[in-house]
Amino acid sequence: MSYGTLTARREKGYEMSAISISAIICTYNGGRYLKRAIESLASQSLSRKDYEIIVVDNCSTDSTKEIVGSLLNNVENLRYCYEPEIGLSHARNRGIQESMGGETEALPQTVERWLEGDLQSRCCRSSHCAGFED
Repeated sequence: MSYGTLTARREKGYEMSAISISAIICTYNGGRYLKRAIESLASQSLSRKDYEIIVVDNCSTDSTKEIVGSLLNNVENLRYCYEPEIGLSHARNRGIQESMGGETEALPQTVERWLEGDLQSRCCRSSHCAGFED
């Protein structure tokens, strides 16, 4: 099964110029947090065409891939990628490489506890920002 390819997103109208923010969730066996984290990000007041959610799976052995796969049809700005090189810096770099937004925010996999309010008001104004991993 192919998850969230760039081609599929472009077919749905998610061009690089339209996306202003890339929210990156780097995870290792964080499946128990992902559904709530993704739903929290997807419920932002910002239009879904203005931002993307990228889940970077860093060699998880839990249900991370299946959880993201189950949400792809309902969260059209969600993408999944797998990073085989273990380590948070590798996962964040992969997320940045995959991102199409002008601003990048690396978020913890428990983002529903950290992020309250609008993603746009939380995002840094620099090109690349770093969050914290739980």
